[in-house]
Amino acid sequence: MEDIFAALNKITSETDITKLSLRNAVIASAKVKEAMAIVKKAVSASKPQDSELAYKEALRLTLKQAPSIYAGAVADAVGKADEYAYDQFLSPLLDVGFDEDLYEIIPMGTGWGRSIIVHLKMNEIAGDIGDYAQAIDATRDALNIKEGRDPERASKIWRTKIYKGPRYFTTIRTRLSNTSQPAPFWSLLNDGSKNVTMSSDIGGTPYPSRGGHHFVANAESEIKSFFIKTFFKFRDTTNKNDPTFKEAIAEADRLLIELQSLIDRLSTESELMLGIARAIGVNVDKLTASKIIIAAERIKSGDIFTSQVVVGEDKRIRTATFIRLVNQFGGY
Repeated sequence: MEDIFAALNKITSETDITKLSLRNAVIASAKVKEAMAIVKKAVSASKPQDSELAYKEALRLTLKQAPSIYAGAVADAVGKADEYAYDQFLSPLLDVGFDEDLYEIIPMGTGWGRSIIVHLKMNEIAGDIGDYAQAIDATRDALNIKEGRDPERASKIWRTKIYKGPRYFTTIRTRLSNTSQPAPFWSLLNDGSKNVTMSSDIGGTPYPSRGGHHFVANAESEIKSFFIKTFFKFRDTTNKNDPTFKEAIAEADRLLIELQSLIDRLSTESELMLGIARAIGVNVDKLTASKIIIAAERIKSGDIFTSQVVVGEDKRIRTATFIRLVNQFGGY
């Protein structure tokens, strides 16, 4: 839409009526009218005409954008908790965002006062912390980790000898292979690991021990914000109230008035117009300059007319006479 407005504004700003001949004034007027028609059609076609259509379109665009918003929120959180930046964690967590069932939208309000509540169904789609705890227990069995270990000593070994080493990545891969859910660890990144209670806990101190980064709430808030901005944009531009549209059309209307005034003045001085008026026995003010100039341009480009050419309201001239006059007064 911005490109269409820009095209109209370019025509109006670059048209210097002080330098125009009759021919160029008529052509400029035709171009302005054509550009205005395109702008008006585009505005009418692209904007819903009522709040129900606007709501549906804004919601469609919001759901289309939601995976990108979700991915951005995950990336921000992972940037603060780099243990989740590895592909074993990051890839399945991002994949969750492409599941359409993740996004629960609850409509609120009516008419142009509508809004939405966004809920990401993370437990249902990604899995929950209980699923992850079961995967941890299954991994301990698979890796033959002994029961009854000293919790603090186990925490120290994890922190100093396993974390981010080869055994760490083996452990993570095994955990995720022992669950049918794609990313059941998500709440550790979202809510933090400091105060999480898991059925797999044996005591000790979790590591890393972090607070939450709340990527779910951030994504929900940003998705809602995207909807509101999109919906209100439709509202503000419906019924052609867009200031950009009104300004562009007003400037084009002003130019058209000036061009018409110039055309009317130059018509009385045009040898072609005067010649046609004499040929058909009327005053020059009974002729329509735009019809004459456009017909003359078409003839010059090779178009073939029937026996007569329309030169005004209910005014015609024989084609042969018109062609002779055009050739005689080629400068119009």
